[in-house]
Parts: sequence; structure tokens; C-alpha cells
Amino acid sequence: MDQMDTRLAKLARGGDRAAFAELVELYKDKIYHLAYRMLRSRHEAEEIVQETFLRVYMNLDRYDENQKFSTWIYRIGTNLCIDRLRKRKINYSLDAEMGDGKAATGILRSQVRIRPRTTRSFSRRPRPKSANRLRRCPRSIRRS
Repeated sequence: MDQMDTRLAKLARGGDRAAFAELVELYKDKIYHLAYRMLRSRHEAEEIVQETFLRVYMNLDRYDENQKFSTWIYRIGTNLCIDRLRKRKINYSLDAEMGDGKAATGILRSQVRIRPRTTRSFSRRPRPKSANRLRRCPRSIRRS
């Protein structure tokens, strides 16, 4: 399989459209499943498949024939998914309002889990030197 992929990549690099079409047929479902697992969206997964093969076609001259083709194409697809996930992050504004006049803070409370502070986290802080010095002084001096 690896040798066939490498041979198809060489032919596609030389301009053989049938060889590239064969690579697409071999990997389109695999890239789709990878993207769907990462993005959990059929539409976005289909877009990632198209973008992956566009990048593969544009960069066939950069493919190292000593490496597995499958690793190379999976890395392209994975990187595209990661980029899409980064862009997907939504920044909420506490001052923003929803279309129905409700404040966006309701969204924050329901969608963001806030960990309560524990007293243990405060006890991990190092004591200032002045507190250590104060403990060494006699009690009569500390109270005044």
C-alpha cells in the first residue's frame, strides 16, 4: 500500500490527474472520518477533506518519498482541523446583549464552569519574610 501511494504521488507530481484521483479515492473517507471525529460537524469535515486535497495537490513537490504518504496527508488534515478549532473559539463580552435583550452573562453562567477557590490553594503560597521574622519575636513585642 505504501509503495502504491508513493508511486501515485510521483505520478500526480508529474501531472497525472488519474493518479491524483486515485489518491483522492483512497484517502477521502479516511480524512473525512478524521475530521469528523475532531470537529463533530459533517459540513466542516467535508470542507476539511476538500482543503486537505487542495493542499496536497499544491504541495506534492514537498512530499518526501522516503516517508509514508498516509502520515503526510493525515498531518495536513489534522493541522487543518486544529486551525478550524482555534477559529471556532468564541469570545464572550460581559457587556454584550442577546437579540432578545438578555445579557450575555446568562450564557457564561450556563456554559462556563468555574472552579471554586479552595483554601488549600492559598496555603501553598510562601509566607513573606516579614511574617517569618514576626514569628521569631517574643509575644509581648508582637502584640504592640
